[in-house]
Amino acid sequence: MPTKYVLSTTERELRAKPQTLTYLIIILVLLSVIMIGGTVSYYRRKQQAERQLRQIREEREQRSQPVQALMKAEEEAFLQSDYYQLVM
Repeated sequence: MPTKYVLSTTERELRAKPQTLTYLIIILVLLSVIMIGGTVSYYRRKQQAERQLRQIREEREQRSQPVQALMKAEEEAFLQSDYYQLVM
């Protein structure tokens, strides 16, 4: 027959400590995983935003060159026009 032991309060506390430590470790591991996942997600979104910003800037620069060329051509045409020649 198995013998049942009556555990004192101290013995119960000592037996509960490994469980408490195990739960604490599990919670810390979960929190670490969540923090690492959040950090990775943040940096991915940041890199994507930087790529989009870089793309927008490149498109803006590419568009501004033809616009500047057209403006310069119009200015040259105006400077060559009869109206400008008469006024100046």
